[in-house]
Amino acid sequence: MEGGRNILVSFYTITPLHVGVGQAVGAVDLPVTKEKHTGIPFIPGTSIKGSLRDILEEKKILNKDEIEGFLGKELEESPEEITDKGHSIEKSKTGSLIFTEAKLLAYPFRSLNTPFIYGSCFLLLERFFRDLKVFGLEELTRNLNLDNVVKDKVYVSSQQLAKELL
Repeated sequence: MEGGRNILVSFYTITPLHVGVGQAVGAVDLPVTKEKHTGIPFIPGTSIKGSLRDILEEKKILNKDEIEGFLGKELEESPEEITDKGHSIEKSKTGSLIFTEAKLLAYPFRSLNTPFIYGSCFLLLERFFRDLKVFGLEELTRNLNLDNVVKDKVYVSSQQLAKELL
């Protein structure tokens, strides 16, 4: 990205997170947003951006002009309607921040001896490494090497953990 800066943000949820697909008429949107090709849940960039906008407005961290500068104007109509009706381009102004989707890296699994443990798989790790390279953040993988990960093997961080969990 020329003239820009990439920032890696991770989300760790304390309570269950449910990002719906926007099909519900009522308050609860049951289907979870998942990638069509893998079935892996993700958080769309638009959901992250909308949540950030709500926090900034509610806590009055930034004024309306600053929020619109970073996140763009909040649309009252869909982009298609703005284009089709010929409204001014100012109404669909984008912000200076661009959000990509939040992808799953580790998943909590039940354990007999602890409430849960986090696990991942080669696919998730491989995609994470690829995304870091795409965004120019490959230095974060400097001490990690996927070539050493055997696809059909389970790894634990300590012998004590291995005894307790496996």
